[in-house]
Amino acid sequence: MRGSNAPPIATWMLRHFGCSPNTDAVVGDLVERFADGRSRLWYWGQVLTAILISLFREVRSHKLLVFRGLLTGWAVLIVFIYASGQLRELMQGLAIWSKYWRHWWMLPVAVTGSEIVFSLASGWLVARLHPHRRKVTVLVYTTSVIIVIVSTFPYALITAPHFNAREVFFLLFAIIGNVGSILAILVGGGVLRSTSNHTRSLS
Repeated sequence: MRGSNAPPIATWMLRHFGCSPNTDAVVGDLVERFADGRSRLWYWGQVLTAILISLFREVRSHKLLVFRGLLTGWAVLIVFIYASGQLRELMQGLAIWSKYWRHWWMLPVAVTGSEIVFSLASGWLVARLHPHRRKVTVLVYTTSVIIVIVSTFPYALITAPHFNAREVFFLLFAIIGNVGSILAILVGGGVLRSTSNHTRSLS
């Protein structure tokens, strides 16, 4: 049956990122219409439209909760910004104390790892404090983080003094940290968990 060949990634995205309580019905309707001859491009367009519309409706209906979720998530990331400064000072102190801590690559690795951990914690906390609107608060918070990353990344490239091997390494770990942070927020917020029981909580 052609419906079983509906784009799996698009279907996965709709099941995980769709905020409507009727996501099951929407998926079933789209798969059925795809089986009737609709194109893959049409299917993708309908999926993205359904995700955006459901997210917009949830945000419009629960503005205060969404705003509180943003404040919660960014509060954790602000703590990370402070903690990363303390981590740099700690690494510098360890480098003075022992030669084993003087490798230049240790700091970006430590900062990237802590960034992912704090992002995981922020996603978890946003979801924990908004159990009935878990998905929409986590997705809006994640979107805000993506906007900040995208808007600041070109500046980081422009201000890089030169691209030697060390700078490329730093850039690579910055990318890993940014992508890892986004995924960590989604994982911590439970958005990427199995949807076998997703009818229990789609918001």
